[in-house]
Amino acid sequence: MASKAKSSRWAVTDEDVALEAKLKKEKGEKKRLKAEKARKQQEEAERAKAAATQQTNGSGDGDGGPPAKRRRLSPQPGGSAPTTNTTDTTGQPKLLRFDGGGFGKCRSVENYDKLNDIEEGAYGWVARAKELATGKIVALKRLKIDPKDRSGLPVTGLREIQILRDCDHRNVVRLKEVVVGEDTRKIEK
Repeated sequence: MASKAKSSRWAVTDEDVALEAKLKKEKGEKKRLKAEKARKQQEEAERAKAAATQQTNGSGDGDGGPPAKRRRLSPQPGGSAPTTNTTDTTGQPKLLRFDGGGFGKCRSVENYDKLNDIEEGAYGWVARAKELATGKIVALKRLKIDPKDRSGLPVTGLREIQILRDCDHRNVVRLKEVVVGEDTRKIEK
């Protein structure tokens, strides 16, 4: 039984050597092209920088020296130019003020016309109403207040107002405003 000598699968053949040399050559060529491209970009950036320097100097002599000194823009002491100083006489920085609205009287419940009751909740009754000025349909909530309690609004009602005011989600009704009224008979009907 004469059998042909099999070579190992892991043995290095002439084809493997040729393929490896070809890949190494291609890799070196790519590396050389990348270095050439980087060198060209660097030269272009240096040319652009030199052109910008010549424009800022104004002389165009291209001496490559330091840029010209900038003119002082702050007013000299005793000058007649108006100052836009951000510090007051005490040396403290001047605070910027923004108009954030103000505290005013709450609007009245009389500005709304009750349409129908929706539901009674844990802290009050909810009704559908129409704003008289704009015609928008809104939900009014009348808080349950114990007439014997002299402390004013219940803490639970204040907490609910604060939570609704801070809440911004598409599934939660947005609190537009808090209204008050002496005569709530109009929305109690």
